[in-house]
Amino acid sequence: MYAPSTIDANPLRWLIAVAALLVAWPIHAAELADTLTRTCDDLLQLAVRRPYGFGWPADGPSPVGGISVDPTTTASAAFVLYWAGDALDKPAYKSAAIQAARGLAAAQLASGAVPPRIVFFQSKSGGFEHPALVADRRATCAAEGLFLTILDDAGDTDPRLHGSAMWALTWLLHQQPTNGSWPQADPPATQPKDAIRLIRLDNGDWRNCTMTMLLAGDVLSNIQARLSVQHSNDFLLRLRIGDVSQVGKPLWATAYGMDTFPSARLADLPPGIDVLASRMAMQTLLATDLLIDEPTTRALDQAGKNTVAQAFTDAAATLAKLPRYDGQWMRVYDYDVDATKPPLPPLDPAVEAAPLVLQASRHTGDWGITAILQTASVLKSEGRKGLIAQLSTEMNLHQRFAATICGVEDEPLAVKFDPPDSIRLTGDSTVQQRILFAWETLRQLRQISR
Repeated sequence: MYAPSTIDANPLRWLIAVAALLVAWPIHAAELADTLTRTCDDLLQLAVRRPYGFGWPADGPSPVGGISVDPTTTASAAFVLYWAGDALDKPAYKSAAIQAARGLAAAQLASGAVPPRIVFFQSKSGGFEHPALVADRRATCAAEGLFLTILDDAGDTDPRLHGSAMWALTWLLHQQPTNGSWPQADPPATQPKDAIRLIRLDNGDWRNCTMTMLLAGDVLSNIQARLSVQHSNDFLLRLRIGDVSQVGKPLWATAYGMDTFPSARLADLPPGIDVLASRMAMQTLLATDLLIDEPTTRALDQAGKNTVAQAFTDAAATLAKLPRYDGQWMRVYDYDVDATKPPLPPLDPAVEAAPLVLQASRHTGDWGITAILQTASVLKSEGRKGLIAQLSTEMNLHQRFAATICGVEDEPLAVKFDPPDSIRLTGDSTVQQRILFAWETLRQLRQISR
């Protein structure tokens, strides 16, 4: 903004500059609203519509007489449409989102799970999932995020969606072992006899499952979901690296066996301090602390000190001290940080590629660390209530968690929103690209309109 100085204190010029900004603001907002409207209209054109609900198509062939629908894409498209309808005052978008929720509810299996692949026939939907050592929870979490979003905003007035949300929640609770973990299968898509149970913290599954329980516990007032969060956080604190690393004690590795020891099963991500896994673990802990302000729901050690809030603070302080390379973090540091090998140089296509082993671990990037450290800084300076106030200026905690669960947001607790420059739509853009573009446009519109 132009402001008068001791050298140039012409009030007329200052008033003209302010007036120009005031004129530019509605023009920019109108452009964003128009872009968002066109993108949402495109999404509606791509929807598969049936009497029992809407869905968005999946990649690959469809069976005879039906159309394959992807439940996670459907949940993310509907989530964006719901809040775009709210921002643009277009009831048709919110209505389409509700129809999508009903389409997902119609595909629920008898167990309450939403299968990873759905088929929309003319008068009914069908779903199937392949045998697996551990069920794929992504589709059910995404659908649950959409159900809870609508119930939360509409005041839980839809008995059908309420029943579907409870049904999905029951299934999810049965997927969590008594120790509180959220295991996965490795390899994920193979016969059960060829896979093992593994805990991974770097792919968002643990975070999303815990956030689903957080949201369900709050929206549905469900005590079992809240206990699930407590057990999950208890186990997550046990997974911290600890004394094996002098520097990385408060952080996490990539993967673990069910015995809580870091696993060497992932060849390109060997045991060590994984900053991406640590960031997602920190998001899980901070989300709990922000949404639940009851000491009895926080994980404590015998001395009553190790709360999830303290674990987050300790992890942030450690991340800030890790060595960087041109401002970037290594993906995985050795337990002995000083012994970590430097990053691999960019590969020359004319030279034989380096072995796959250690390549992924030695890549550098931001990994979302800048955003989580900014959040930690606000938490330190302004406290829990101050952080919640900053986060809630654009959208509340429920909306932030649901956006992550539905697959459109990877940094739900970032205090600063930086619109990406990479999303550009073309004629052959995928449905998912259109969804993400609509979400980023919606966030920009919300930011300048608040």
